[in-house]
Amino acid sequence: MRETGVNEIYVLSRRVLLDALEALGKHRQAVILVGSQAVYLHVGDADLAVAPFTTDGDLAIVPDDLEIVDKWKITLK
Repeated sequence: MRETGVNEIYVLSRRVLLDALEALGKHRQAVILVGSQAVYLHVGDADLAVAPFTTDGDLAIVPDDLEIVDKWKITLK
């Protein structure tokens, strides 16, 4: 743990997620953050008997929103 009380692995995992989203560039509009991290992001702290954060990041792709050739859209569907 850092002096701030924030778990270092959590900080690193969020940094990787943000780097991945940035690397997607124009395709970022076709990506949705899903899974428990999305729930924690919207709900915040709650009185739950689960970890207050996760270190994984689940992303979903909306093929119709990708700016790629139709062949890839068909493959992703």
